[in-house]
Amino acid sequence: MDFERFTLSMLLAQGGFAAFLQAAPDQRAPILEQITGSAIYSQISTRVHELRAIESTKLNTLQAELAGMALLSTEDESQLKTQLQQTKEKELTLNGQREQYRQAIEWLEAIDKLQQELLLPYLQDQDHQEKA
Repeated sequence: MDFERFTLSMLLAQGGFAAFLQAAPDQRAPILEQITGSAIYSQISTRVHELRAIESTKLNTLQAELAGMALLSTEDESQLKTQLQQTKEKELTLNGQREQYRQAIEWLEAIDKLQQELLLPYLQDQDHQEKA
């Protein structure tokens, strides 16, 4: 406590309340804290204000992010669910068609192989006849 604060606190204790009241607010607060032992409350208050500022900044950031997001209406959500279901059904249909095409290709490849196996002896026989 400096001399000026000490003088004000002594005046307050000796009945110089008017002089205390006429002191500037920034001079009265530290004196009252020292007299009443309430300095801890000032520290708590300062920390609370700091935390409030930090949390307020976080809140503003989250609100800005939220403002950029558009929530779906019930109708839009229902429409998207319907589209999803239709897409899944179409996928099943296309998968079935793909399987049919795969089987058809296998059949055609098997037929081609058999035709070549049957045709090869005939062509070899034709080749021998021409050479003879």
